[in-house]
Amino acid sequence: HLPVRGYKSFDSGTNALPKVIAKIKEFNATSSNPLNEAQLEALEALCTVLSATNRYHASQIDSAGLKVISHMVSSWDVATCFPALDLARLVVIHPHAASRERATFWKSLLQATLTQCQAANTSSVPVSMLSLRLFANCFRGGGGAVEAVMELGQAILEYAVATVGMDNKNVRLALSTLLLNAASFSHTNKNKSTSSSSLQPMFEVIAAILGRYKAFESEALVRTLTALGTLLLLVGTDSSKPWSSLVQPIVDAGGNTKAVAVAKEIQSIQSN
Repeated sequence: HLPVRGYKSFDSGTNALPKVIAKIKEFNATSSNPLNEAQLEALEALCTVLSATNRYHASQIDSAGLKVISHMVSSWDVATCFPALDLARLVVIHPHAASRERATFWKSLLQATLTQCQAANTSSVPVSMLSLRLFANCFRGGGGAVEAVMELGQAILEYAVATVGMDNKNVRLALSTLLLNAASFSHTNKNKSTSSSSLQPMFEVIAAILGRYKAFESEALVRTLTALGTLLLLVGTDSSKPWSSLVQPIVDAGGNTKAVAVAKEIQSIQSN
């Protein structure tokens, strides 16, 4: 099971893009910062490209559509910005949209997303879920998206800790996937500066999840444990937390066969 390789992503939903556009138009009708006709057309053109997933290797994303997403995330309120976040988590998977040349755009968008997250303060399930999905998907995107999510990693993980207690299974899966992808990236791109202390923000989120592991569904728990095991393999061992003891209740509980197997691997790493 360890270390994790590659990335999990939230890439379904392109067939529902007409509904997303319809929701945006509904909110736009009463928005204090409405989109004009040209902006709405740019969004529809963007969705046309996103719908043709078999053409991602060759298609291109126009900057006009990206600017509209940024406008909505930056200037619409918590109650109405979530369709834009849904678009963003799909757009970031497109290679051309997330290319290194667009790093500045993604840094700005992720910062605006964090601002919405902080404004919602975990009271909005759609904002939390879609933001975490966006952050997780950045690791599968191009160089610009990866650069952005790494630069804002500390702030993203500080927000992630706050979502641990949210009572929604989709939020829990998005959170655990963010950790899994961040761990995979860290392991793949390890260098001499990688240390237990540099990974503490991720360890803190994982420890918070293990403190309430019974609330986490099977797959979300397995992804969290796999992230932990991957990070421990990266740094050798970590003495900041009693990891063997923290995962012991999962071993004792049994039931979740895969989670138990990963937990035992973690205990093995810590004992070496």
